[in-house]
Amino acid sequence: MLWDGFREKHGFSYLHASEMASPHRKGQYNLWSDDKVGKVLSRARQIIKTNSVAGISFAVDKQMFNSETPAQWRVAGGENHYTWAFRTLLQHLIRWHGSRSLTEPFEFVFDNATGRDRDEIEMLMGQFDSVYPGKFEGHYSFRCKANVPCLQGADILAWSTYSLACETFFETPPANRFAEESMQDFRGRMSEEWLTVLSYDVDALRATVEDDRRDPEATQVRAKWHQNWRKRLQARKSSRPKREKCPC
Repeated sequence: MLWDGFREKHGFSYLHASEMASPHRKGQYNLWSDDKVGKVLSRARQIIKTNSVAGISFAVDKQMFNSETPAQWRVAGGENHYTWAFRTLLQHLIRWHGSRSLTEPFEFVFDNATGRDRDEIEMLMGQFDSVYPGKFEGHYSFRCKANVPCLQGADILAWSTYSLACETFFETPPANRFAEESMQDFRGRMSEEWLTVLSYDVDALRATVEDDRRDPEATQVRAKWHQNWRKRLQARKSSRPKREKCPC
């Protein structure tokens, strides 16, 4: 397997971008030089770009989201900005899927999650399955990133596009040269339609909220579904699979 050979050559068990790029490296990256970090990230990006169909990210300013969205509006669809970002990403993925006339459902793999984070993800997958039956329930799992190369690739893409989002929202320069190199490398693929970077400015976010609020029937359906979900949640917790053991 390509990733296994890459891992063995450079002597790591898993890749985590922020840990690698930190000036205070610990654990398996403790003795890595800047030169090695740059080479490993460069090769990882090459593997990601040549072995994936598309890269898609979504970013939103947390403070803007909290100040512009009514608390009651958030309750039935996700309690925080992460959940609503993921909801928006799922909607984009559905359109992407349909535009390519694909019939097989996605298979979603999430990094290990517990508590409310996992509840929110499972809530969204259940909501979307109620609209697109058979496309979401049974088609996702929670895995340890150390055991799934694709999750390590997603981590590197997310870390890179986070730098891009900080630059866009706050005019914050990349944290270091590794972030700059990764950001520019991935951004170069936008013109090739491999990378799609999604976001909300304040006007788009306000318009999204108002569009939802102009459809009270859909809002009521979502609220009723969410109430039923909360009632089923405890039973669901007792029957769902345990988290995969994680060595990282």
